Amino acid sequence: MSIRQQQGMTMWSIVSLVLIAIFFLLLAFKLLPAYMEDLKIGSAIKRVAKQPGAGSRSPAQLFERLEKMLDIEYVSSINARKDIEIRPRGANAKVISLEYEVVIPLAGNISALLVFDHEHEVR
Repeated sequence: MSIRQQQGMTMWSIVSLVLIAIFFLLLAFKLLPAYMEDLKIGSAIKRVAKQPGAGSRSPAQLFERLEKMLDIEYVSSINARKDIEIRPRGANAKVISLEYEVVIPLAGNISALLVFDHEHEVR
């Protein structure tokens, strides 16, 4: 049998591909919960910002609604009053902004740092 007739992968190349696939699968399992929670946070901020008459509400009322939405979504990585900033923009508009980081330990002293940023205008 000549070398030109031999095709396919060796056992070591299959093992290395399987190990690489397992590594990325485990990495996804570690990072996915943080991304899912960020999606919940973003949707809660959008829902509060899109409510009718939200631009005329006080920041305290907006914080109260945000806290309720985050409680409903079981968000635990942020505190609405400490982490979310509401600032005025113009006469009847406000901006809800949030920037936070999540550190996820992967193995030993290796960690992943995820930075999230949200900003929505309330009219």
